[in-house]
Amino acid sequence: MVRDLKGEVFGDLVVLSQAGRNKRGEPLWLCRCACSKLTTVRGQNLASGRTQTCGCGRVRALYRMATKEQRRIERRDRHLRDVYKPPRKVFRDIAPCPVIDYSDL
Repeated sequence: MVRDLKGEVFGDLVVLSQAGRNKRGEPLWLCRCACSKLTTVRGQNLASGRTQTCGCGRVRALYRMATKEQRRIERRDRHLRDVYKPPRKVFRDIAPCPVIDYSDL
C-alpha cells in the first residue's frame, strides 16, 4: 500500500498527484517546484529528503558559488593592485644633475 503524499511539501516541491510507477514498481509522484516547473519524483526520494527541488536548487547553488568565487578574485586583485603599486615617477620635481667639467684639472 502506497502512502498518499498528495498535498505534502518536501523542500520546494509540492506533491500534486501520483504519476504511476517506474520499472521497479516504485511509486512516482508529480510535483510542482517553487520555480513553477513540474517534475516527477520517486516517493522514496521525497520521503528521504534526497530530492527537494526540480534541479533549480543546483543552479542556484552553482550561481552562489560562482558569485562567491568572483568576489574573492576581485578582493585579491584589489589587494594586489594596492600592494604592488608601481612607484610614481615625478620627473618635474627632480633638479637636473650639474655637469662638472674636469678638463681644467
